Amino acid sequence: MRINVYYWNQLRSVRGVADEQFDFDGEPTVADLLQRVAQHEDTKPMIFDSAANISPWLLIDRGGVMIRDLTVALADGDEIRLSMPISGG
Repeated sequence: MRINVYYWNQLRSVRGVADEQFDFDGEPTVADLLQRVAQHEDTKPMIFDSAANISPWLLIDRGGVMIRDLTVALADGDEIRLSMPISGG
């Protein structure tokens, strides 16, 4: 099963790529995908806080719907967009 991940904002800068594909056996959840993304040490603090909980600042989009439930099962070919909020003035 292949999941397509697109990075936006700071995640794109830190990750150094705009998108990646991750292959899984079985049916991965959002948590499984985030664990794979967080294997990149520079990305880990943007995905999880110091208590290993999902960062409250991480935005997870699947098909225009924001996801906060890490137990949501992903399907082959899903496109997930990960980003951090933008602020400034």
